[in-house]
Amino acid sequence: MKKLSLSLLFFVFTFSVFAQDDTGFKLGMKVGLPIGFNSVKSNENGFEATPNGSSLRFTIGPIADVVWTERYAFTMGLLFTTKQANYQARVTGLPATLEEKYGLQYIQLPVGLKLFTDELFTNGKGFVNFGVQPEVLVGSKRKSGNYVDGQGRSASYITKFSPLDFGMFVGVGVEYKIGNNPIFAGINYQRSFINVVNKEDSGTAPGFLSIKQNLISFEVGVKL
Repeated sequence: MKKLSLSLLFFVFTFSVFAQDDTGFKLGMKVGLPIGFNSVKSNENGFEATPNGSSLRFTIGPIADVVWTERYAFTMGLLFTTKQANYQARVTGLPATLEEKYGLQYIQLPVGLKLFTDELFTNGKGFVNFGVQPEVLVGSKRKSGNYVDGQGRSASYITKFSPLDFGMFVGVGVEYKIGNNPIFAGINYQRSFINVVNKEDSGTAPGFLSIKQNLISFEVGVKL
């Protein structure tokens, strides 16, 4: 975590230098409280998997808008985001429902477009943003579960997660200019396309279980 924090600070410092010119480059920082939920399915008969609830997660990091007109901007970021991989399953031959919850940590690299509206109120305008989002897994932890291995010991059914993820995002929000530092708030939806389960205790993927991650994030931030 210390190395990650230093990397984010270095990113902010480096791009702050460029944010001082008149190229239209606007650096900012945002923080969000996403609600994480999963798309879950099973790939084998006798293993019927479904989602296992949602949870409040966290995201923070620097973002940048490269504005080329009053209406259009290229947007990108370097975000630390927590997600979940939760499921429950009915397994043929077992009386109890199998349940597990995992917490995952990612570095996200969103890249997309931002479209601004006309002024909605004094110094305020709306925006829509959308794009793609590569992600790198930097941490995972089993938070709870009732799976036991072949020796009857408590264990993780998911033994390895995919190191990379890829998805899309779309969001809406409002930006309000205070002096030279606009503040913004919005709602962002993220959907991942890759099964995060890389290896299961029963063997290697594609195996029995498929989990794809989704987030609805409530975000606020400021541009420098």
